[in-house]
Order: sequence, then C-alpha cells, then structure tokens
Amino acid sequence: MSASVRQKLLQEIDESREKAITFLQQMIAIPSVTGDEAKIQKFLADYMAKIGLTVDMWETDWEELKKHPAYRPVARGYEGRPNIVATFKGSGGGRSLLLNGHTDVIPVGGGEGWSDDPWSATIKDGRIYGRGSADMKSGVASHIMAVECLMAAGLKPKGDVYINVVVDEEVSGHGTLDTVIRGYKADAGISGETSDLAVQPACIGRIWFEIEIHGKPAGIQKRYEGISGIELGNKIGRASCDGNAPLVSKCPRYASLHYRQLLGRQLSERVPGQLSPEG
Repeated sequence: MSASVRQKLLQEIDESREKAITFLQQMIAIPSVTGDEAKIQKFLADYMAKIGLTVDMWETDWEELKKHPAYRPVARGYEGRPNIVATFKGSGGGRSLLLNGHTDVIPVGGGEGWSDDPWSATIKDGRIYGRGSADMKSGVASHIMAVECLMAAGLKPKGDVYINVVVDEEVSGHGTLDTVIRGYKADAGISGETSDLAVQPACIGRIWFEIEIHGKPAGIQKRYEGISGIELGNKIGRASCDGNAPLVSKCPRYASLHYRQLLGRQLSERVPGQLSPEG
C-alpha cells in the first residue's frame, strides 16, 4: 500500500468516527442475551447487505452439529438464531482474511450493579456503557466499519474478506464451529475479542467438565453420621482454584478454573450425599 493510499484510508476512518460510534450504540441498544440473538443478527445482515456485501445468513442444524467431534452439549437449539458471513470479494490473486465476532452477551441480571440501563449505550467521559460494549459488539462493529471504510475509500484488496458474526459464543462457540462446517475458511483470521487493543497471537482455550462427588447421605435423626457432598465439593473447589494448584501455578496469568453450577441432590431434612459441580 502506497503512502497516498494509506493516507486516504486513514482519512476515511477519521471522518467515520461519529458514524462508527453511533453504529455501535445501535448494536448495544438491541438486547441479545445468548438465545435471543435474532434481532441483532437481522439488523447486521441488513446493514451489511445495504453497504454492498454479499451476505450469507443461515440457522445451524442442531442434529447435524451434534455429529461433529467438537460439539458440546447445550440445552437449546438454534432455530431463529442465525449465523452470518458477509463477503467483500477481492480482485483476485491475494490471501483471504476472516474477521470473527459474536453478538450474544451474558445476562444482565435484575439490574443490580448497573448505574444505567444495560441497553442504553450511554456515553460518559469518553466511554460507552452497556452490555456487550466490550464483549464484543465493539469488535463486531470495528470489523464492519473497517470494511465499509475500505469500500468508501474505493479500495479493494486482492484477497476476499469475510465478516463472520456468530451466536452462542458465550455458551458453546457453536456459531464459529458451524461456520467451519458450512465450508468457510481463510488464510488468516482475526477475532475482535476484548484485548485492550493488544495483539494476542494465541488463545487460552477452554475445557468443560463435570465432577460427581459422593459423600454419605443421612437423615435428620443421624445427621452426625452423614458426610455432606456439598462440604466435600467446597474443599475440592477451594483446592482446585487455589493459586498453588498444579494447573494455575504453572500459568498464573492465563490458567484459571471456574465453577458455573453446583447441583446438590438433597431433601429438606437430610445431609446431602452427592454433589455435581460443573465448570
């Protein structure tokens, strides 16, 4: 890229600043907790089609997905929850690039802990507030705006550029998996996840697990003879999350262990003998 072309592109980016901010605010204002991504996916598909990209939007075939070795069990399917790939076709002879991001966000709770409506996209002191503003609607917005600026500047790369916008990342990552299954691939890829604008050439990865802990159940009359599965689970949880645990101590900055659910099987008047932590 020549200096003049580079300057032209940078100027286009600078002039699009307010447009990019407004676009991100529009995205944040659309509630899209995992499982409820339909509205924002349609909004983005329509937007990218409008600026001239070729848009492929499809729903995951849950039964087919279950056959893939990378599938992990989830509680609900993907009807009404489409994934998107928008293509900016290159002039030919170059390497391709895929920009990946997700629009689903974690729940907002009952509003506790929020100073503003989590879907308000309020701007205060140079920051945008709202669920998904960092993780990761801003990343998705940056991908779309980057390609739009290229187009507005009259520039076309030699290789194809794909904008991949997926669902269900917060729970399973199946949106990206199904993109691969659909046949999309590129010479290089960038995920716009939170990074404090630092290049992160590797991913920590994720392993899901379930543990069954068996204590000794006991009725209320002989509760002193029981061994609580919940108390045993608490000991295991503390030991595995401790900074001196083998996994964590080797990579303290990157390795961590989190429990997302504890299922204690008990009646109201007995010592629970079994616990099933999941994480």
